[in-house]
Amino acid sequence: MTLAQIISEIQNRAGDSGLTESQITTWVNNFIKELATRTDWPWALTTYETDTTTAATQEYSLQSDFRKMYSLRVGGAGGAETEADEYSYVNYMDKNQAISDGVYAYYLNPTNDTYGLVPTPSTTGQKIYQKYYKVPTSLSAVSTTPDIPESYHTMLINSSLERYWEQEDEFDKALYYNTKVENDIERMRNDVFVDSTGDLGRMKDIRELNALNVPQKLNTTSLGK
Repeated sequence: MTLAQIISEIQNRAGDSGLTESQITTWVNNFIKELATRTDWPWALTTYETDTTTAATQEYSLQSDFRKMYSLRVGGAGGAETEADEYSYVNYMDKNQAISDGVYAYYLNPTNDTYGLVPTPSTTGQKIYQKYYKVPTSLSAVSTTPDIPESYHTMLINSSLERYWEQEDEFDKALYYNTKVENDIERMRNDVFVDSTGDLGRMKDIRELNALNVPQKLNTTSLGK
């Protein structure tokens, strides 16, 4: 659904002609950002691969929509991500500890929104691949579509109706929509993170499987046996 369709649905269900597009847009954007902090949703995972190393430069700027790093790799200029070296995460306070030969690490600098490479690069031009969870883009133009998968766009409608009925002091109705939102969030969590057994499920990234501590397996579908 586009933002325009979401706004129209909320206005119709609220039955309030004074409910403005601006107010609804604010509610929708606030909920999307709140939802992104609930867990590490695959739809919020993105790859940025424009940065390159500069000799004797240790720290580089994080992207403006950065929320949480998933993985970082550094490889030769023009090389593929799969050929790049995987960097391990090290706490900022431990960044000056000795790293053994052949072991590479990165840290996040909480003081200036940068990440650093250990050891400091000695060459220029190596591509840096960042895979990270992003803060979803705020919706503004009514023709735009939320980053959330479309099958879950009803959450945006229900969460906005919850806000609407709260401001109207109709707390029973607000609680009703809050329950629907929480149920939808749980449904999405189960759809995304629970292994599929009876239906085709998406193939997970091998690094994602490692992070979830579950084995990699082929998608399966029930054969009626």
